Amino acid sequence: PRILGLMLVMPVLTAIGDVVGLFGSALVAQLAFDYTVADFFNSMRANLDGSLFLAGIAKSMVFGLAIGLIACDQGLTTKGGAEGVGKATTTTVRLSVVYVLILDLIIPMPDLA
Repeated sequence: PRILGLMLVMPVLTAIGDVVGLFGSALVAQLAFDYTVADFFNSMRANLDGSLFLAGIAKSMVFGLAIGLIACDQGLTTKGGAEGVGKATTTTVRLSVVYVLILDLIIPMPDLA
């Protein structure tokens, strides 16, 4: 259930991050370059398609699977009381970062061209 939960929540968090990033980018474009928000989103729609968004959502599900598997493995093999939990948490974070970076390099994204 924990792994499935991560696989379901990661795409939601990714979509929220995408939306916040787009609105932040539009704000910076308006403040720094006198580019209206409407022009920003029109340009974005003209130059990008939904495949990038969907690929990011799919990748986030794979990342959730990897993080869930690592966390469950570390949690089930933890020994040594509270100190062991702290060490396992640190190890989980380190391994998750490394594996997400490796998976990000392996899993292709659609071309922009």
